[in-house]
Amino acid sequence: MKTSLWGNLKKVYAMVLSTSPGAGTISLIYHWIEGMFPAFITWSTIQLIDEVEKMMTGVSHHLWFWCACMLGGYIVKELGVNLYSLFVNASVYEKVMNVVRLRLYEKSARLPYITFEDSQMMDKRQRARECVDREKISQIFVNTSQFLINIISILSMIGILASYNILFLPISLASVVPYLIVRLVRGKEFDQIRKKQVSQERHKEYMWKTLSEKETQRELRVYHAQSYMQGKWQKIMEEVQEEIQTYQRRETWQLLGCDGLNLLGYGISMGMAVWLILQGEISAGTFSACAMAFLNVQNQVKNFLTDLGSLPGDIYVVSDYFDYLALPEETDGMYESSKLGEICLEKVCFSYPQAEKRALDDISFQIRRGEKIAIVGENGSGKTTLAKLLLKLYTPQTGVITVNGRDLETWNRESYYRNFSVVQQQFVPYQLSVRENVGISDVPHMDEDPRIQACLAQCELEGPLFCELDQRLGKRLDGQELSYGQWQKIAIARGIFKNSEWILLDEPTSALDPMTEAEILYQFLDIVQDKTAIIVTHRIGLCTRMDRILVMQNGRIIQDGNHQTLMEQEGAYRTMFLKQGEWYRK
Repeated sequence: MKTSLWGNLKKVYAMVLSTSPGAGTISLIYHWIEGMFPAFITWSTIQLIDEVEKMMTGVSHHLWFWCACMLGGYIVKELGVNLYSLFVNASVYEKVMNVVRLRLYEKSARLPYITFEDSQMMDKRQRARECVDREKISQIFVNTSQFLINIISILSMIGILASYNILFLPISLASVVPYLIVRLVRGKEFDQIRKKQVSQERHKEYMWKTLSEKETQRELRVYHAQSYMQGKWQKIMEEVQEEIQTYQRRETWQLLGCDGLNLLGYGISMGMAVWLILQGEISAGTFSACAMAFLNVQNQVKNFLTDLGSLPGDIYVVSDYFDYLALPEETDGMYESSKLGEICLEKVCFSYPQAEKRALDDISFQIRRGEKIAIVGENGSGKTTLAKLLLKLYTPQTGVITVNGRDLETWNRESYYRNFSVVQQQFVPYQLSVRENVGISDVPHMDEDPRIQACLAQCELEGPLFCELDQRLGKRLDGQELSYGQWQKIAIARGIFKNSEWILLDEPTSALDPMTEAEILYQFLDIVQDKTAIIVTHRIGLCTRMDRILVMQNGRIIQDGNHQTLMEQEGAYRTMFLKQGEWYRK
């Protein structure tokens, strides 16, 4: 549910002033002082011109005093502007944006993992990121602080104008109010356009990444498909731009009409000022000041109303950020244990958001401590989804997963993860040092060089590159690039380095050749002899050394047994094993 405009504005100020209290407070004081400056200059101008007039007709005693006042005022103003930009503005933007980014990351880390499978939730996250990327929170704080300048300046200048003729007041205001109306109406329309374009922006961002990333260039070049992908990106970009340009054209014509009213108001006010000076009711100094004051009031009111009209749109963007921070977080259990004895799944079912078909259907089996289990099946059979449930990343819609006889949902996540090591199919190639790439799975022991070297050697990562543990890997940060297979070996070494009792490998060797794969996996099974190992794979050869094999098809477990038992049955496992064996023999 959306918070009110003022509610979100209060959140902006609370965040800024709590993050950077000194700079935020000084910013408000600076804007209050700056708001008084136009009135000060206008009044000083009146006195200065009057003193010049006195000097021409007689003697002036204060001419140089008012000259000094004006000069001093401008010097102080310029000094204040530079100090504000140097210390306050930079501090507000930099500190606040760091905190805003950090809170967005921390919130994402606390959301249920299934959230990232929901396209609607991804749209919300995209809008929250847009708030961060466009620095909207700092921008709103600075802009609304600017309102203080405008309000103080307007009130003080209106006081000067009204002191000479009250009719100056309605003329100056009436000529700028249309700006507010236009900004409010057009701002609301622009917000609706941007909200509608969120999905398009995600598609555009993906297309651009596909075009610009090194990983996709080889395939696009070989297939000569760059023009096709570029055309798709350009089509989405043009659709987005066309909507915005149509909006901007309508707004330009409306603002042009507002400028005409503004010019008319200035002409009327100047006519009145001429009439007053001819009547002898105001001096030449006052006439000059009136001209300056009226322009000042018009500009300040115009700026104020224009910024005020765009405020709801900016607040709308910020509200997406605060709404994202307010999303329900992942609940965590309280139970802790340093030992996992047995995991049991009973009639577990699971579906992805907006999916018509269940990813897992009526899954029931047990994993006993010390077992070596393979989960096999064709692509899309539900193997990786099952692995994510075992890792407490997803929660079953029906059924229950128990660990040591307790519902997995009652377990403390950190305690549960201490017992697990994971090597994922979509592993992360960290653009960090060799040491960090391996040791990140067990940060407190990252400085244990012999252990890291042993894990690298077990994964056949040897040679000068891997002897220097502080060597940075990855081209993005000017490190040494690795092949995809080497990155995968690094991921396996990372999983081995964490000395946990349970280890789960999800297609851990998909990028390795069969000989290397077999050697590493057999060596891995020797390493984890006293551990519980769960290996998700579609390659069957390894299964001959596993205690149990679960065969999955269309989200269900259709076979459960060891290699010998399953080969004696006329089932999916026997068919897959024979077909893969025939392929390798050929």
